[in-house]
Order: sequence, then structure tokens, then C-alpha cells
Amino acid sequence: MAARVVCCPRCGARMGSESVVIREDFWGLTLRTLGDVTIERGASVALKRIEASGKVVVRGALQAQVRAGRSIVVEAGAYWRGSGRAPRFDVHPDAEVVCFYDTSADESGPSCVAVGGAVATAKDAPVGAPTG
Repeated sequence: MAARVVCCPRCGARMGSESVVIREDFWGLTLRTLGDVTIERGASVALKRIEASGKVVVRGALQAQVRAGRSIVVEAGAYWRGSGRAPRFDVHPDAEVVCFYDTSADESGPSCVAVGGAVATAKDAPVGAPTG
């Protein structure tokens, strides 16, 4: 079945209209969808950016900036490095996470850092980590 593609009414960017499941190694620039994005166990994904209207679920390895309309979920044994913005974050304590993320509704909100599944404020970021 061919993927359905629609254009954003605000910016004209092309994006998929269905959920995306990545089961093997994948790399590229940007992945946009109106659905959910799931990175399965065993998959290693390197992207500049993921934009999903739904949720992003990480079960494998991900290196990317992530924006999700509903939530970002990092399950046990998963790895995520990058940054993220979503209304809700669920990070399992056994996940390996090195990223900055923000749950505020606007662009000027506070940044937080998650390291090894633990959440801290930006002032507690590891040495050498960006704090913006």
C-alpha cells in the first residue's frame, strides 16, 4: 500500500497521514506524520528531526530532535539522544536518555534535561551539556 501524503495548511510541508513503525536501521533528515512514530527494539534511527502529531515511542535507539503533539515515551532498554518538545514525557528508569526536553506550551518555556532516565533541571545538566 502506498503511503498517503498531505501538506501542512500553514507551511506547505509534506507529511504522512498515517502512523510510522521503524523496525530496522534508518537515517535521514526529517520524518513528519500526522500519526504516531514507533522505533522498535533492535532498530537504530538517526534523524535531524521527528515531527509527529500523535506520540513518539522509543523502544530501540534514537538520535534526533523530537516534537510530538501528545507524548514521548522512552521504554525500558531504549536509548534516546537529542532534544524534545511534547506535552507529556514518560521515561522508564531503565532507559538510557541524554536529551533536553520541554513540556511547556510555548517556545519560551523552561528546558529540562533527562540523563539515564532521571529528570533534572537544566542547572543540574552534566558537564559540557547545553543548558539553553
